[in-house]
Parts: sequence; C-alpha cells; structure tokens
Amino acid sequence: MLPNHQELYNEFSVFIDSRSKISTHCHQLPDKELWPFNLDALLRNSYVKWCGISWDSSDQARGLFLEKVRFNSFFVWLLKSLQQLYGENSPLTVSNWQCWSDRIQSAHQKPLHSREI
Repeated sequence: MLPNHQELYNEFSVFIDSRSKISTHCHQLPDKELWPFNLDALLRNSYVKWCGISWDSSDQARGLFLEKVRFNSFFVWLLKSLQQLYGENSPLTVSNWQCWSDRIQSAHQKPLHSREI
C-alpha cells in the first residue's frame, strides 16, 4: 500500500529538518575581482546590469544611462541603499557621479568594509 501524500510529506520534512543546511547562494565576490570598486563596478556587478544599458565614463553616456534606468526597481532600491549607507540625500546625477564613485571607492579601501555592510 502506498503512503498518502501527507505521510510522505511529513517523513521528508522530518528527514530534511534533521540535516544541517549549507547556503551556496552568495552575492559577495572576492574583493580582488572587483578592484578598483567604485560606482561603475557596483552598477556593472548588480542587477542594474540586467537593464541592458551600456555606458562609458563620458557625461553624455552616463546621462543616457541614468535617463533609461532611473525608474527601474533594481536601480531605485540600489540608490536608496547607497544613500542610506553613505548618508547621502541627493540622487545620483551626471554632475555628482564622480563624487559618489569616489566615496564608494574610498570606503572599499578599508579591508573589511564589504563584509561589514
């Protein structure tokens, strides 16, 4: 006779609960893979990259990038996180891009900064 679904579920559940778990999902890359870590590295290694918008270091390219991603939820929540993390109230713009980038790079020069976040 076959066990009913509830019995099978309970048996699997007890078995799974009795085993230790290892999380293999991680978003933290080794620091050496992201050096120098600045705003560009952050954006290129985040879900914002999934928007498929490329840019370079020119003001024009950065402006077009910001125009296209400014309402994307990945970008919006990343920016909110950065504002909270670095105590900044102003939004990211072409004119303050380098300032944001310098602050991020400076913070990441501390050996444990990325782990402390």
